[in-house]
Amino acid sequence: MSSRLLCICAWFYIPFMILSWNVCGLGSSSKRKAINKYIKDFNVIVSFIIETKLSCSDSIVYSLWHDQNIKWFNIEAQGRSGGLLAMWDEDIFRVDSIEYSGSWISLFGSFVNDAFDCVITGYYGVGSRAERAASCSELTELKHVFSDYPWFLIGDFNKTLSKTDRSSGLLDRKGASEFQTFINGCELVECPLVNHRFTWFRSGSMSRLDRAFTHTQCLSHFSSLKLIRLDHGLSDHCPLIVGKEQINWGWKPFKCLNCSLMAPSFQNTLKVFWQEIVHDIPGDFQVIRRISALRLKLGQWNKTEFGNQDWALQNIFYSAP
Repeated sequence: MSSRLLCICAWFYIPFMILSWNVCGLGSSSKRKAINKYIKDFNVIVSFIIETKLSCSDSIVYSLWHDQNIKWFNIEAQGRSGGLLAMWDEDIFRVDSIEYSGSWISLFGSFVNDAFDCVITGYYGVGSRAERAASCSELTELKHVFSDYPWFLIGDFNKTLSKTDRSSGLLDRKGASEFQTFINGCELVECPLVNHRFTWFRSGSMSRLDRAFTHTQCLSHFSSLKLIRLDHGLSDHCPLIVGKEQINWGWKPFKCLNCSLMAPSFQNTLKVFWQEIVHDIPGDFQVIRRISALRLKLGQWNKTEFGNQDWALQNIFYSAP
């Protein structure tokens, strides 16, 4: 496979990432900036912002996700409480229809790159026990009506399943039993929380109130799905990401195209760069720092010598018959 084809394949690789966060109010600019950063850093394709506490608009959505292809749908807050906002990248996940109620939004659609149909639901377990039971009953009915669609369910359930889900060890047994019955009735499998134990913090109390579930068909299609908890601080609840677990393997290699190696000036340029780097970074055991500096120099040289290759490759792709 040619280096050019490899670049095109890499450019079209689509990661699977869903963001869910109970922000406890979206009015703060710091929270909006944080959401924007999470979406960029994790290549999020679908996002649910819970407890917005405001009326959403295009300007608010675009402050969270700077992309003209972003679509959104929301359940309005009731005064200064509640509110649920769903956003998605239409270029990657195309929504055909939307079902919703007072505490959940379900997006029926398919992934453009492989035509995988599914339902992605954001949930907010707000209100009394009776109200939460009613919302679970609605979702159970939805699951059975649309049984052919694999399902992702993520959000703030405001319930725990076991004593270990609270730092206090206390458990509402009836609530836990009702929650487990809902999970079993919808044939859901929980996405494991890989890096932490709790998702909610307040005044020394800690609980696992935010979770993600899916069907086995989704696990087969998107292998190694995990629930990743990000740091808290701006809200009582931690942001959650459903996707592949990110592992820090240390220093990462850099890539270059064959055309760079074939350039007549490449070998001499490489020698000159390396001599400059060794002079600028003296001493023993400096290989990693020197290679990192070499990567930056070669990247700058590559742009000067060949121009913007990403832009050129996109033009080649779109101009192909």
